[in-house]
Order: sequence, then C-alpha cells, then structure tokens
Amino acid sequence: MNKKLSVIALVLALMMCMTATAFAVPSKTVQDTTDVEPATTEDGTPIEEPIVTKSEDTALADEALTTIIADIGEGKTVADIFGGTVTADMQLNEVAQLHVADTAVVDDIGNIKVTIVFATQYAPDATVAVFAGLKTGDAVEWNELPASVNEDGSVSVTYTADFLAKAKGQDFILAVLNK
Repeated sequence: MNKKLSVIALVLALMMCMTATAFAVPSKTVQDTTDVEPATTEDGTPIEEPIVTKSEDTALADEALTTIIADIGEGKTVADIFGGTVTADMQLNEVAQLHVADTAVVDDIGNIKVTIVFATQYAPDATVAVFAGLKTGDAVEWNELPASVNEDGSVSVTYTADFLAKAKGQDFILAVLNK
C-alpha cells in the first residue's frame, strides 16, 4: 500500500512540476497580431499610404522565435538577446512579422507611429520594450524602438526614419517584451 501511495505522490509531484513549467514559459506564436492600424506622423496626422503592414508570411518570425527559444534554452536571458532597456524581469510576449512598404513616401516621412493590437491586452501602465529585427545574413539585427501601451491595451510603436530606411521594402520581426 505504501508503494502505491508513493507512486501516486510522485506522479502528482511530476504533474505539478510540468504545470508550473508550462506556466513559467508561456506558449509563443507568431499569429497573435490581430491588427496593424494605419500609420500617423509623430504629431498624429494620418498617413494615407500604408507604411507598416502585417506580412502574410511568417517564416522570418518563426525562424527568429525558434532561435530565441534555443538561445534561452542554452542559458541566455532576454536581456542578453535584445540588450537595450530590457531588464532581467522582462519576458518575451509577442513576435510578429511585419513589412515596410517599398515606396517613396518612406524616404520622406520621418518618424511614424503605428498602433498594433495583439491578442494580449496590456495594462495601460505596463512597461514594454519593443524591438524590430532585420535579418542580416544568418543573424538578426535588433533595433529598439520607442513604444507605449494605450488605454485599450494596444501598443503604439514609433518607427524611426533610420529604421524605416533600413527596412524599406522588407519584412521584419517585431518583438514585444514586458514585465
């Protein structure tokens, strides 16, 4: 009888550990971007032409997510991977594949602001760090972009003129981290 109880206790303990592990490492998907709203200038003036849009392809984001997960499995932290203002208590919550238009407007527009709606609704006072990754050879060059959370839980990202020039006509990876 004691052996049976020991086995049951062991199975329950293992199930609790597996459940805790599942919650400690949230499932990540590149399909959680629900909407990319039209861009505005920094002062809020709408831009008629689409500048940053959701990409139909997800291969680049899938590859980046696989690499990030492998790096974390090897002991790296998100701060090691992204740098910038990322702190040890932040976690990666969103990975999406977006596209910068290949248009003359990108050359002349300056910084733009784009609001992105994710399945995750962020608290308006949440601290987020947003990175745009450009594939360069076998690596990804991460560029931290100014961002804030809106009252409705969406995230507004300011794409700098420098980043837009580098990404013109390309897909890129958007990564959102928060505490």
